[in-house]
Amino acid sequence: MDTEIFPKDMISNNISSVDPNAFTSDEMRLILGIIFYIVYVGFFLFIYYVINGISFMKIARDLKMRKTYFSWIPILSYIQKLNIIGLSGWYILLWLLIFIPILGWLGIIGFNIFLWMKICEKKGKPDYLGLLTLIPMAKYILPLYLAFGDNNKNNNII
Repeated sequence: MDTEIFPKDMISNNISSVDPNAFTSDEMRLILGIIFYIVYVGFFLFIYYVINGISFMKIARDLKMRKTYFSWIPILSYIQKLNIIGLSGWYILLWLLIFIPILGWLGIIGFNIFLWMKICEKKGKPDYLGLLTLIPMAKYILPLYLAFGDNNKNNNII
């Protein structure tokens, strides 16, 4: 009876015994495509994070809020947005609605539009600009506009 756990032919210290053709060219293309996609998406998420961090740090500074560095900490940045419009940080628990299919999702979308409308109002911009968050690319531009745009109270966009 053989009592070895691993037979000697399975254990090899020779690295050259690894099969160089372990992946076919289609599998390698798939693996490289997945890696490229992860890097690509990660790059744009990082850019979005930096845009939001810089913008909300400036917005918080303009509105004379304390702890402007909260803009760089993911959950605290949402609490900071709630505090900008005068709501308690406990409203972050509304994100639990996301577990209720369809109605919860619509509630989250509606609350985010409300949040952005109030932030626009606090910055002296028309509140209907908050509706721009429904347009995918506008949510990248709106924080920049609120932070670095004109700070006049009598802005007429349309």
